[in-house]
Amino acid sequence: MGQSQVGQPFVEQFLKDQEPLVRGRVTIILVIGAALVPFFGCLDYLLYPGLFTRFMTYRLFTAGLCLLLCLVNRTWNLGYRSFYLGVVGYYLTGLTITKMVLETNGYTSPYYAGMSLVFLTFCTVLNIRIRYLVIHCVLLYITFAVSVVIISNNDHLDLFIGNNMFVVSTIAIILIASVVNHRLRWNEFLLRMELREVSGKLKLYSSQLENTVAESQEKYRLVVENANEAILVLQDALFRFANPKGREVFGYSEEELSSRPYLELVHPDDRVEVAERLAKLLSGGLPPDAYSFRILAKDGSIKWLESRVALVTWEDRPAALNLLNDITERKRA
Repeated sequence: MGQSQVGQPFVEQFLKDQEPLVRGRVTIILVIGAALVPFFGCLDYLLYPGLFTRFMTYRLFTAGLCLLLCLVNRTWNLGYRSFYLGVVGYYLTGLTITKMVLETNGYTSPYYAGMSLVFLTFCTVLNIRIRYLVIHCVLLYITFAVSVVIISNNDHLDLFIGNNMFVVSTIAIILIASVVNHRLRWNEFLLRMELREVSGKLKLYSSQLENTVAESQEKYRLVVENANEAILVLQDALFRFANPKGREVFGYSEEELSSRPYLELVHPDDRVEVAERLAKLLSGGLPPDAYSFRILAKDGSIKWLESRVALVTWEDRPAALNLLNDITERKRA
């Protein structure tokens, strides 16, 4: 589901969720700028020894400003707006390299690779909206290209075109990669929201079940026995309770289930994982995320189940509440 398909409050919630990540990425960009801009001064010494002092002055000035911006970012929590600091560092570095290109023959300058590195770092590290990446890439590139065209003669126009095809291709590739990365983060956010909702429902089921057992068998029957999910209560690795849907999934009667260890009905290849998750839950750990495993039904068939578990109290002792959905058909599709 894309951002255009959900409400604005939901998008704003996503941006709020991304604030710590953006702030951290801004720090990374500024540190990279502060470290690599002066580091590549060794190329100035090798390629243009006569310009080394001047270029190193440019580099140190840019690196110092990047460090200052990094300090501001670490001192004040600007939330999502901290990306402006990263954008400032991006333009500082890009304009510094542009000036160096202009002072080294423009069309034939070897510093085109430096511009590609600036675009690469900006788009791959900084997590901001794609349209902002496009806008800032286009603005800096136009500034760079127009400046070079104005100050250079036409003797090496073919070299200029070749170099810029490389730069433009780099920008296009990293923007595509950024789109994919942004969609992955958006989908991951949606998944976490869904899991949060499911977790709330699971807690509600758990609360309802405990209250039902304590208050009345009638409420218990209405809430649990009519549920569309298989509901199991496991204690000491044994079935303590299975609602009708649970008995239907496994194919055993209530009496048959009560006499069989739970793990005995789990597929041999999945038993270790299921046992570890239950042990972690019963030892007081956080409830594991939803996961799937196979069971051996009474009729000999193998079924895939999706499981969510919660820790409950059953007859004054800890037990595992399992909510199971049969996803066999989904797995076969």
